[in-house]
Amino acid sequence: MFLAERLAQFAVETRIRTPPPEAMAAARLRVLDGLGVALAGLRAGSVVRPRAALALFGRDGPASAIGHRRPCPVGAATLHNGLLMHSLEFDDTHLGAVVHGAPVVLPSVLAYAEQEPRPGDAVLRAVCVGWEVLARIGGALRGQLQRYGFQATSVAGPLAAAAAVAHLSGLDARRTAHALGIAGSQSSGVFEFLSSGATSKALHGGWAALGGLVAASLAADDMTGPASILEGRSGLFAAFARAPALAERMEDQLADLGERWAVTEARPKIAPCCHYIHAFLEALDAVLQSGTTASQIRGIRCIVDPRQAQLICEPWPQKLAPPTGYAAKWSLPFCLAARALRGPVDVELFERPFDPEVLAFAQRIDWSAQEDGFPDRYPGRLIVSLADGRTTESYVPDVLGAPGRPFPEDVLIRKFRNAAAAVLPAEDAAGLLNEVLSLERAPSLATLGLYLRRAQASFHKAAGEMEPA
Repeated sequence: MFLAERLAQFAVETRIRTPPPEAMAAARLRVLDGLGVALAGLRAGSVVRPRAALALFGRDGPASAIGHRRPCPVGAATLHNGLLMHSLEFDDTHLGAVVHGAPVVLPSVLAYAEQEPRPGDAVLRAVCVGWEVLARIGGALRGQLQRYGFQATSVAGPLAAAAAVAHLSGLDARRTAHALGIAGSQSSGVFEFLSSGATSKALHGGWAALGGLVAASLAADDMTGPASILEGRSGLFAAFARAPALAERMEDQLADLGERWAVTEARPKIAPCCHYIHAFLEALDAVLQSGTTASQIRGIRCIVDPRQAQLICEPWPQKLAPPTGYAAKWSLPFCLAARALRGPVDVELFERPFDPEVLAFAQRIDWSAQEDGFPDRYPGRLIVSLADGRTTESYVPDVLGAPGRPFPEDVLIRKFRNAAAAVLPAEDAAGLLNEVLSLERAPSLATLGLYLRRAQASFHKAAGEMEPA
């Protein structure tokens, strides 16, 4: 049996065997965080509003594009919501697989469930299925794609979205396998955006979600796809990772399929920047909380795993002076300098013009490479030199949210509330939060969609209020 066929069988069986309560609860939190990040994106000037692109799908439909008053076509909602969820670099990550699930799985599932009304518990099961496929493929790749310039989220994402929609739409195992095979032809997404700080990476989530939705729909119409899409001679592993042997690693990933649930291993972000930077921010927090001030810091040396360094350190001259605010999200020295001088890294940091003082402080930072367990761990080590000649070291072995360091649910809810309060009246923000937290009991997504369509980027700006911290 080919790998895609095994994943398809799993997607079908999950209709009969509901994921365990902890997986369903985790899926609910993934919905909460994904929608919260999308709501935060409504306020960010750097986030593209794809009006012309959405118009290509037509005007009216059954689905909710967040912040659009009128329901719109399913494809338009999927693309739009995927863009919003991936634009800020604030979406959750499966650390070992190095993939982002929210912008891939949620837009396709939510839009389909509005077109063909499904209850909330069915939506959460589909989220579990999509996350499982994405994380298992990503777990086999384990960062392998980055060396060739591809993002695992956008390469594996269409297959994950296809599996989730196929599950939700009731496709049998044969057609689900075809959907995965078709989805492989939608795989894409290169890291060249980093060379200029372009915002095209946002497309990696929305396009993968749309590709999976289309693939499942084509399979329902009897298009066929190769079941060998992963391990075949010209399959995904060979074409994108140049490593057909990854099929053996994928076999290992499938050994506990249905027992270990990847959706429970997804980790939210505490800051809207590359997840590789987060442990370094935590390490600097520890230094600052010990009583050291930014004015006392003469220099910071970052010890970085080479595989992390590809994104957050190289090329170093560009990281010291990012070309755009979007590029700064992948700049280790910029983010550390901003944290030292301006406090916690937030969405607004990357929206406003660069602060010359922050750029000057970044010049005090350098780095050296040392393997340190990535991607099994996302570590951060700093050696801080002080003006009085003393040196202090700060080390975070693994980022907040890693096994043994659970991400507090109240922090996640506060993150959502801050985003929702900026774009919705208080009553609607509270209603949306309650709707998501009780999603398993919802008979449909009608009320959820209504709240999402009411969100407006100008809501608090018009009232003259400040965005919550």
